[in-house]
Amino acid sequence: FTLEADRLWEAEAGVQSQQLQKGFTGRLRDAQCTLAEDGQQIRQQLELSGNEDAADQAVSVLVHMGISTPHLRRAAERAGALGDARWKLNPVIYAWSFSLALP
Repeated sequence: FTLEADRLWEAEAGVQSQQLQKGFTGRLRDAQCTLAEDGQQIRQQLELSGNEDAADQAVSVLVHMGISTPHLRRAAERAGALGDARWKLNPVIYAWSFSLALP
């Protein structure tokens, strides 16, 4: 059961990653919106915030690792892309089962 759940989650993660990367240039400024006014407002807010580069970095980490946290963003800044950081159910269940078997 857990192997199948992990396989399905991994397949869905691949689909989501492809969707996130479709047409993505690496800059939120270039993102397209269904409503042009939304895109304009988002770009204005990004520019006014002064955090456009940080937002671009957070999205990049999310796209490449499947998760984005402050710690992972700092690690990616220092080391470059780190790969998939999603957890898997199967090892968790095995570890839990093994811990129950110990006296």
